[in-house]
Amino acid sequence: MPKTKNKRTKELLINFSLLFIVLIFCFLVLEAFFRITYPLSQTKTENLLSDPYLCVKKAPNTKIFSQTPEYSYTVNINSYGLRGEEVKENKRNIVLIGDSFAVGAGANDSQTISYLLNDLIRDQRYQVLNLGGMGGFPAHYLRVFNWSIKTFNPQIAIVTIYTWNDFDNQNKLLYEDNICPLIIKDGRLLKNTGQPKYLFQKLESFLSTKSRLFFVFKTKAARSNTLRSIAKKTGFTSQEPIPYYMRIFQEESDQQVQENFEIIYDILEDFKTLSEQNNIKLLIVLIPTKFQVYPTSWQEFKEGYKLPDDYSPFKPNTLLGEHFENNNFSYVDVLDDIYNTSQEYYYVIDEHTNPQGYNKIAQLIYQKLREEYAIN
Repeated sequence: MPKTKNKRTKELLINFSLLFIVLIFCFLVLEAFFRITYPLSQTKTENLLSDPYLCVKKAPNTKIFSQTPEYSYTVNINSYGLRGEEVKENKRNIVLIGDSFAVGAGANDSQTISYLLNDLIRDQRYQVLNLGGMGGFPAHYLRVFNWSIKTFNPQIAIVTIYTWNDFDNQNKLLYEDNICPLIIKDGRLLKNTGQPKYLFQKLESFLSTKSRLFFVFKTKAARSNTLRSIAKKTGFTSQEPIPYYMRIFQEESDQQVQENFEIIYDILEDFKTLSEQNNIKLLIVLIPTKFQVYPTSWQEFKEGYKLPDDYSPFKPNTLLGEHFENNNFSYVDVLDDIYNTSQEYYYVIDEHTNPQGYNKIAQLIYQKLREEYAIN
């Protein structure tokens, strides 16, 4: 009897071992397949430095290379830590401030908004400086604006606002609590959202960067209600039924959303006050998300997250537009010009605009500069 039991135990161990080996083999085969068909994003970004006021800045005179399944591009950083060519002395400066859209994620230097504006503006007395930064948000833009006044004495400031994650909790942390959410470790950007860390999030982050199979699976599963429910129960994500960054599209906002909108309004008023005090012309540019532009994308977004009917893709733009009109801001709402367009202005997987999209935004900004400030 003991021999029979030992034999069964041995057989079970052998079977489990074989199963484990087969699973590992299948994983490696699939991993190899996805690495060939969907290569892992590669970004050399170890050029970031901590700054007591700006939180983060680019190391001067460096170069960044980034590659994803959809694009590859190189970023050249000048001696001021800005993307693009060297700053020319004795020029009238136009500063472009914002997040990854302003800095030009997914685009080579010659395809960025700042470069295109320099091409469009024929008046050689002006130069457009790219002060955009990955992971930025309005409270951070305000600090960058303060720094630019002291450093470049700009005549015009163009500030981009991305009408999605620019409304998150980071603004409160920096603007009201003076806590910098942008943390640098080994030259790379990390984020302190002020939110608790959930179980397995470090593991998720590790697998997302190291395993293409896991990354593709996570991307495909993002709109699966069943899989998202499992992720919440296991601690991979927040327990919120609808994440905050989606609730900004709800017609009747909850208290947290309302408070963060109020903080955005206060930040905008500070921009306006600083501009007036320093005789700087201020232009705000609202950059929409992909699912705001394309109705089919919005429908997929709604269905994927089971959003109620009182969610509208126009909500942030409507509120900001009313604030701008009531408080005499000069602004461009890109959504007004490209909503439901047949043109492909965004990458398919990545959420950023493609070079065609950057060119369209630059054209709209230039048109506004000509109309309001006679910049030709």
